[in-house]
Amino acid sequence: MKLFDIPTDNLYKFMALSGLVLIIASYIPFYHGWKAGVDIAEAKGEGEIIEAETDWARKELDILEHQIDTFIARMVELTGISKSEITAALNAGQSLVEISKDLEEHQAKWQELEAKSREHLKLFREQIIKLIRLNANWEVINYRLKTMLWLKRLAQIGALAGGFLAGLGFRLWYTKLQVPQDLLIKQRIKDEQKQ
Repeated sequence: MKLFDIPTDNLYKFMALSGLVLIIASYIPFYHGWKAGVDIAEAKGEGEIIEAETDWARKELDILEHQIDTFIARMVELTGISKSEITAALNAGQSLVEISKDLEEHQAKWQELEAKSREHLKLFREQIIKLIRLNANWEVINYRLKTMLWLKRLAQIGALAGGFLAGLGFRLWYTKLQVPQDLLIKQRIKDEQKQ
């Protein structure tokens, strides 16, 4: 018998080896189920990190908004221009000098706050994108897990069927073929010794 030929010379060998193949193949879904569990744990950890980073970015943004409100309130005090007029002018892209000559010395501070604000908004957007990707990843992992649960049940049935088939095949192979062959060989040896 060659190493990789399927033993079709008798049904019992084929049953036994097919049963073994079924048993071995039934462990593949268990591995993938374990892998899905690991992916879930990793995604959960990543989600907690992203949530913490998002909370941090939200707090930083709140602090920055407070600093901007305080800065604008100070500008209102210095110029006598209303808060809504200053805010509208700044949102329109005007510099502090264009709003009032009295604010020239505060231009650098405003530019710093504006740059920080843009940076934090960018960071906040990145965190939201990460959360969206993580949610999509969760959906994929949950789908894989549900599929793995069904495949795990099928694998259990396959392992049981493979075990039964292998046991029956080996038993029949041994009792129907091997024992009679052994008896024939023993009989030939006895016959040869008598001659």
